[in-house]
Amino acid sequence: MTKYHSETIIHCAFCPSLCLHACPLVVGESKETFAPSTTMGLINMWQKNRLSLNKDIAHIFYACTNCAACTAYCKHDLRPQEILYASRQDLLNEKLTPQPILDIIENYNKSGNPYNITQSLKEGTKAKNNDEIVLLAGFELFRNAPEQPYKLLDALRKITGKSVNLLPTHVSSGELLYAAGALNEHKLHAKKLTQQLQTHKTIVVAEPSTAQHLQGYQTYTGIEFKPKILHFIEAFGDWKPLKKTTSTQKLAFYHDHPSLGRFSGIYDRPRELIEQLGYQIIEFSRNRYLASGTGSGGLYKWISPEGAKKSAQWLLRELYEYQERHNLSSPPALITVGEIERAHLAKSDPNLTILDLNQLLAQSIL
Repeated sequence: MTKYHSETIIHCAFCPSLCLHACPLVVGESKETFAPSTTMGLINMWQKNRLSLNKDIAHIFYACTNCAACTAYCKHDLRPQEILYASRQDLLNEKLTPQPILDIIENYNKSGNPYNITQSLKEGTKAKNNDEIVLLAGFELFRNAPEQPYKLLDALRKITGKSVNLLPTHVSSGELLYAAGALNEHKLHAKKLTQQLQTHKTIVVAEPSTAQHLQGYQTYTGIEFKPKILHFIEAFGDWKPLKKTTSTQKLAFYHDHPSLGRFSGIYDRPRELIEQLGYQIIEFSRNRYLASGTGSGGLYKWISPEGAKKSAQWLLRELYEYQERHNLSSPPALITVGEIERAHLAKSDPNLTILDLNQLLAQSIL
């Protein structure tokens, strides 16, 4: 590991856990074992040969959702998730990687995405090499709601006035390969995808984490990445004529996805669009840069689905608290961005209404 990493490990390992309250896994599972200072302490002992790892201890190194809430609250601007990513490469070499993560790597090698998804696109929607603008809807959306990518596509065609088409269903940025520590596989994946996408001028991406990862491709590959990356929300620009998706104003919490908010600084535009759609926004107690994670990102939900669900439920408790405080007949809805987070939150509490802003926007203009 680099000197920067070594300094981060020491500073974090001996910190009195000032970010403890921010980690969604710590508060969700009530386990201080998952605190960044604890994991950095383990890595520090491992590096100094004071700790022999086994698969039980290695499991802790995957207890991160890459939300970077720890960094947001850190007084030293440390980034523990970078250390965890580096350590996972060593775990992979020492054959201590959990089986679900090995399955993800194998699926990427087979089909280019973690679910091993390959399916045909509808006629007249598949991207061609000379398409100026293409839509990357994401494998999660194709998997959970197969018709929704085509609705996003129709909306994008309408607001741009151009012949936009879809990238294949299996296309993925490879962010989970990177998170798994499979850096060689990730670099090969990124180079292959870079060559595939270079002919397009703009790639509109539905998943915030995918957009964020693609924006870092040139760093990972050393190859110039020419296309401009836009999130689906950004593609709307100043587009105004949105039809309200609710006849009367409804209450809705809005969750700042870390890849859209904390990593990209996009806070106001989603809120403006939500209000245009006819919703009154309720803010979480932790919002914008200090927003809590949901457990939907990173690799933890792949090795501990129940643990990741508890992180989501810890966040979702605020909806029930609001309902009780204001004597409502039902909790407010929650609007997030992207199918990955929407699906995770919906599975964590099926009794709540969880909405994806991308899908709401498409619905409003079609």
